[in-house]
Amino acid sequence: MHADAQLRAMFADILPLRGLIEAGLDNGKAVRPTGADYAALEIGDFVILGGNPQEQGAAAFLEELIMLSPVSTVLVYAPGPWGRLLADTGVPCTVSTRWSFDHDVQPDDRRLQAITEERHDVRFVPIDGALYRWCREQAWTYDFVSQFPTEAAYRRSGMGVLVEADGRFVAGASSYVSYRQGIEIQVETRKDCEGRGYATLAAAELILMAHQRGWRATWDAASEASAHIARKLGYLCTGAYEIIEINQKG
Repeated sequence: MHADAQLRAMFADILPLRGLIEAGLDNGKAVRPTGADYAALEIGDFVILGGNPQEQGAAAFLEELIMLSPVSTVLVYAPGPWGRLLADTGVPCTVSTRWSFDHDVQPDDRRLQAITEERHDVRFVPIDGALYRWCREQAWTYDFVSQFPTEAAYRRSGMGVLVEADGRFVAGASSYVSYRQGIEIQVETRKDCEGRGYATLAAAELILMAHQRGWRATWDAASEASAHIARKLGYLCTGAYEIIEINQKG
């Protein structure tokens, strides 16, 4: 169910988390009180706020939204007045920095191809069939498929790849969520294999897969290391921003 124009307008000027916003709007993840000029998108661990927070009822809406969230840790993007309203609720939270990348700029396939061909000690294995189920059973790969409840849903709307080295999977990249002709990238490396360039390889291969399907692949970085990979691949950083982390377990 696609969002109506009025709902889309509430999130139109938000640059960070653009892939998640598109996924939330396209997949009916919006929470909006009847007739309100504000709304929230709930996508995985994220809550993205849009519209007018100064409208009557917005504070109560925000408190209830957080209290009823099904996940233990909620990552809230609360631009401008939304952030002040959230602070006024008194909910304990932690502020951290993320980096946003231009939704409309895609890495060049020739650069990506060169990156994937640099190494001859790895093998790329698409996430399909049994590997979808395997990813759901591993902590480090769970978010590769967590937003796709069935293998069929993942095959239809998602895509991913694992990097194999020395007979084991060492890293991977997948669609955290998908939207019309696009995916938001999730990249992970096994803890004991970090710092060897595997994440860059996985991401480059996944973006090529998306482009071959005629899709875009969007990136939003939760760390400086992730932002470094994105720049290396050819994404254009639009700046840092703040995300508010709320731990429901106190």
